[in-house]
Amino acid sequence: MEASPKKLIGRENPIGDERYATMDARIERSAEINEIVSQWTRQHTKQETMQFVSDVGVPARAVLDTGEIQHDPNFEERGILQTIHHPKHGDFKMPS
Repeated sequence: MEASPKKLIGRENPIGDERYATMDARIERSAEINEIVSQWTRQHTKQETMQFVSDVGVPARAVLDTGEIQHDPNFEERGILQTIHHPKHGDFKMPS
């Protein structure tokens, strides 16, 4: 996705709007801003959102739940998780 950080979510109305012009103004309207961002993020997976935001230069990483961590090959490749064999309970993954 090629977009500037300001145009990433496809809304032009906050750009240049005095209600959002300063940090104090944005803090006052944080619930409103959170809803604007939430409407956009609900349209995408957390991985898509992470990629879109990263592509415009904002450092981002999806927050994975326990099940996602257990099945993320990156964690095994990096040695963070390993499969352990328990004689009674069989194989299971655990942090290294």
